[in-house]
Amino acid sequence: LIKAQGEPPAKVEAGKTAQKQIPAPPPAGSQAEEGKKLFDQYSCASCHAIAGTDHDAQVGPNLTHVASRPLLGSGILANSPQNLVRWVKDAPSIKPGVKMPSYTQLRDAELQALVAYLEGLK
Repeated sequence: LIKAQGEPPAKVEAGKTAQKQIPAPPPAGSQAEEGKKLFDQYSCASCHAIAGTDHDAQVGPNLTHVASRPLLGSGILANSPQNLVRWVKDAPSIKPGVKMPSYTQLRDAELQALVAYLEGLK
């Protein structure tokens, strides 16, 4: 039997609060800049906050430092560029009941640009 040991809840909450106060870095490179534009165009900002930007919605998870997290979707997937593409494209097929809509209409280049932007949020 393996016993999992995590951080005390108070320490986890303090870490979340601290991360929300550190602004996200600006997009690095033209692909990430395009991804930031798509983030706005596809209304991602209406659900997700990113510190240091005008995105302050509180419906979905704060994405300020999403690239530094080890897991996506409340622990359903390892945080990798490939899994982030899968998650952005069709989160409901991965985690039934998730409130994030599918973006299956996005072209591969658009998905790659969005992920380039999100991968820069460390």
